[in-house]
Amino acid sequence: MGKKNANDIVKLAMDPPPLDIVISKKLTKKEKEKIKIEICGEEILPNVIRCSYKGNIESLPRFNDGVWWVQDAASQIACNILISKIKKSFSKSIHELIAFDLCCAPGGKTAQLLDNNLKLLCVEKSISRSNVFKKNMDRLNFNPELINVNAENFNPVIKADVIIIDAPCSATGTIRKNPDIFLRAIPNNLDNLILTQNKILENSAKILNKNGFIMYITCSLQKDEGENRIKEFLNNNKEFAISRFCLNDYPHIKKAITKEGFIRILPNYFNFSSENVINGTDGFFIALLKKEN
Repeated sequence: MGKKNANDIVKLAMDPPPLDIVISKKLTKKEKEKIKIEICGEEILPNVIRCSYKGNIESLPRFNDGVWWVQDAASQIACNILISKIKKSFSKSIHELIAFDLCCAPGGKTAQLLDNNLKLLCVEKSISRSNVFKKNMDRLNFNPELINVNAENFNPVIKADVIIIDAPCSATGTIRKNPDIFLRAIPNNLDNLILTQNKILENSAKILNKNGFIMYITCSLQKDEGENRIKEFLNNNKEFAISRFCLNDYPHIKKAITKEGFIRILPNYFNFSSENVINGTDGFFIALLKKEN
């Protein structure tokens, strides 16, 4: 990470985090502009509006219409890139693909994928998180199939073309929202989290079709939960290869693309050069893997 990045992240974490909302692609440009004006926000990335609102989320315009959802700007990057990649890689249309959304709650990434007409089978082991997920999906007028089972034990009847793993992790990338992370020791359950991440990846390899994609995502700054997990997985699964990310995959990601072709977003990477916008995002690691045979 380096001393400069660490200092920049500390400075960002001292300020209250902004609110980011993702606007459904169902809305017209005019409708999106109206929401932006009403919440005194700015479109920092495509369909992502950032504002400094601190009140009740349910009081924001068009909450009950289900045309937007709260999601950090960095969090929504992975699925936007995934949609673009699979549209270019499969001869079938997107709504014909079979996709599994593992560890799906609370549902921000799920909403993105459904908003792009990808048919999902959603998996979540936690009943309490599933209840939040269902509530969010109801508001957004989505009705995906949801199965309550451990992702590492998920054994579907048919295999997937695409698997999204929003892996359970230490969440150290959310340092802007949880600055007490500075004061915490290394999580006691980090070894257990890593074991779970390995098991979900290994199970995903078994339930994926040839030429299919796995997208692995964590909101952790720990390489042991990101780069090292993927390197170990590739050593054990020679039929998989990295599908490298490129500069033109998404705006402003040049700094975040690693030499291996992963995306490693640090909380200080996004500066929007505007007096009206707070800089920064959550930290994320993203890898895209293709099953080649």
